[in-house]
Amino acid sequence: MQRFGRDPEIAGILIDEARRVGLDVVGISIHPPLAGTPAEHAAEISELVDGFDPDLPVWVSHLDAAAYGSLPTSHEFRLRLGTLLWHGDKSTLHLNADVLDVREVQAGAHVGYRLGPVPTDGHLVMVGAGTAHGVTANASLGGSEAVSPFHFDRTRLSLHEPPHMHTSMCFVPTGTPTPDVGDRVDVQRPLTMTMVDQFEWL
Repeated sequence: MQRFGRDPEIAGILIDEARRVGLDVVGISIHPPLAGTPAEHAAEISELVDGFDPDLPVWVSHLDAAAYGSLPTSHEFRLRLGTLLWHGDKSTLHLNADVLDVREVQAGAHVGYRLGPVPTDGHLVMVGAGTAHGVTANASLGGSEAVSPFHFDRTRLSLHEPPHMHTSMCFVPTGTPTPDVGDRVDVQRPLTMTMVDQFEWL
């Protein structure tokens, strides 16, 4: 991948050298690229661990359950489950944010940090998620336009201005379904880039 790490053939040398200088080696981590199938990753991992100290646990990622089960019994493998949560089936996860405030505004009112005018009568909806949570505007399919990551009642909420710190300001025109204070809006952001305040197990 030409990223950070070491060539597999010198991993054993590095482990020996680390032990020689008194470091406690607690395991090995193998992080395959995103490209390729779980079965291909398992085959590569199986080849890489050949010759590694079998007493060291091996952390692995980008494997599904079947690929993980196919790994050799020569080593103790530990699966990084976060990979499946981040890149796997999203139907079991739901990212949302609280509506903190809703304010009625008239067309032309200048609001927000940048004092941008609102286009029509409507409501400002303050959503409790912002850049401090890793929430930013999403790129459009064309890639040239930023779009809101927030949805309510299956409708995308327009951002009045880019998310900022702990709050994002959305604008909802009059006549469009508007959330109330305490409602939650859906957040469309990658889980790998989002810092959540609270986990709820349902």
